[in-house]
Amino acid sequence: MTTKNDNLVQAHTDIQKVLRGEIVALRDLLNKRLAEIEKLTNQLTAPQQTSEHPEQMAAMAQRHEVEIALLHARYNCQIAQLPERKKQIETLTISKLFDVAWYLHKNPDVAESDMTPREHYLVSGSYEKRNPSETFDTMAYYLANPDVAKSGWPALLHYEMFGRDENRPLH
Repeated sequence: MTTKNDNLVQAHTDIQKVLRGEIVALRDLLNKRLAEIEKLTNQLTAPQQTSEHPEQMAAMAQRHEVEIALLHARYNCQIAQLPERKKQIETLTISKLFDVAWYLHKNPDVAESDMTPREHYLVSGSYEKRNPSETFDTMAYYLANPDVAKSGWPALLHYEMFGRDENRPLH
């Protein structure tokens, strides 16, 4: 017969196991992103490429800057003042640019999470450069509007709340 104390110990053990798994997954993702940044940095500082392909180098430098801003927003949670989560979800619910079925099909890991597809996009998907539909390219929006990435706003949320009215480019 298990006691209340035994149940608490088991629950504590289960929680620790889940948290360790999440820490490992986040550490792997962070290491992958840091490797990408290192690769981009090496490409930016390679002397033979700088003089041969200035347009490519400028585009890579801009992408590098946006990637850093997204990593900062994602992992350090230094995000601009965003509306309440309920308002964010409502905005994506009425958006014709968020396709729940498409998002789940392209991101099967989302179905295994405790979040809805819209919540996932707002909390992490946007910062991971995941697209909310076939018709909206998150990274293209950030590259066309680097101030949005620096501010920490999820790309589609910003576009729906401000970008469309401001005639911001989508790519």
